Amino acid sequence: MLWQNEILQRRRAYEDLLSKLESGYPEYYQTKYRHPALTVAGAQAALPAETGLIEYFQGDRGTYVFYFDRSRAVGLRLPADSSFSLALNHLLDGLRDRDRVAEQGLSAAAIAGFANDAAAVYRALIAPAVEKMPKKLLVIPDGRLSYLPFELLLTQNPETNNALNYSTLPYLLRQTTLRYEYSAGLALQSPARRQPSRFFAGYAPVYGGEWSETATRGGKGNCRSADANDFAPLRNNRTEVTQIAQMLDGQSFVAENATEAKFRQHLHEPRILHLAMHGFLNDCDPLYSGLVFSRQAGGDGGSSGGSSSSGGSSSGSGEKDSPAEDSDGFLHAYEIYNLHLNAELAVLSACNTGRGQLAKGEGVISLARAFKYAGCANVLMSLWQADDQATAEVMQNFYRHLQKGLGKDAAIRQAKLDYLESNNRNHPFFWGAFVLIGDDLPLKQSSGWGWYALGLLLAGLAVAAFLVARRRAQRRNV
Repeated sequence: MLWQNEILQRRRAYEDLLSKLESGYPEYYQTKYRHPALTVAGAQAALPAETGLIEYFQGDRGTYVFYFDRSRAVGLRLPADSSFSLALNHLLDGLRDRDRVAEQGLSAAAIAGFANDAAAVYRALIAPAVEKMPKKLLVIPDGRLSYLPFELLLTQNPETNNALNYSTLPYLLRQTTLRYEYSAGLALQSPARRQPSRFFAGYAPVYGGEWSETATRGGKGNCRSADANDFAPLRNNRTEVTQIAQMLDGQSFVAENATEAKFRQHLHEPRILHLAMHGFLNDCDPLYSGLVFSRQAGGDGGSSGGSSSSGGSSSGSGEKDSPAEDSDGFLHAYEIYNLHLNAELAVLSACNTGRGQLAKGEGVISLARAFKYAGCANVLMSLWQADDQATAEVMQNFYRHLQKGLGKDAAIRQAKLDYLESNNRNHPFFWGAFVLIGDDLPLKQSSGWGWYALGLLLAGLAVAAFLVARRRAQRRNV
């Protein structure tokens, strides 16, 4: 009886907390709690054709995996295995360590070590639950698995009698198209309708630090405040943004124009928001992680990549949290949470935008999560310090495939395959950092011809109505 009373009191306190969250923090409540409970049958019916969903939960007694597609559902507790933990840790450490990649990444021993670890993690995490790999795989990770790009796992151990090369390994990427989400409820809900005023806006800041030949788009994690001198110039981010803007007839804010103030002024406008810049982690308080814009005062607007006007106009709905003192060049995670973005896709072309502190029951408190909360249903994020040159190439290929009509998940998959097959720097460190949180829908730019055809149709109908009315009038006068 005592425990029943305790349970009842805790349940009432929980319901009271939810009520306060719903009234005081409606966006947070909508994101985390306002999803109907899913049944297995309901989830199977909601899944797109040829798609499987695999979800992990790391509890006190082990890791649990749940997999279902339209015809099959399975739940398992994965056996505790120290060799799996060792392989996972070694794999993650190797992917994040640029110095190790530079020193020994192409050696036969390094390739064999990566292959053994990636195959062992696949055997432990995916093989027990998935009998036949679906055409598309939706992954909902938990704990440290949130830092793992599953597409880099190997579906089998490569033949050791052949000369190993990263470009020929049997990656899961070759078998299926992967995307990620924070929960099954978010993954299966219908996308929100958007009304942006332009298709694309990209930002490529300039930095005043010392030049580095091995530039990555971020600084090392620490517990101190970010300093402008921490960030070296990036050679490729401006080219990345301007070429993509030209491809999509979009808008680019580059160099001194890529300021936080410009971002806040125009944040409601784009359907795709592309940020090619430095990112930084605060290991002690993830809400103080952030993105680094140019500190110089900008002009009247960004430079146009296509036929649109270079400046662009303000949306007229400036954020209530965008006074001048907040535009210091550092867009922190806590500031992003307070924004209301209109973008359907945020491409965080910076370092570690998917990394952060692990919070039990919450997942990774990252910049990507902040953008998701601020309204972006889809976020392309990085899981380690992204190489500047490789990132620029992967991103341009991503947009080319997106423009052809591929879904967002298929576009980033093909961009990685393109890079892998055409570059000597083919260690997964260079091409594997970016993963998609969100849906698999295409995001093709609407053509002006659609509106032109609609106008012609309406004009034709008006002329036809006029002729019919005049003929009827003539008959009445006869």
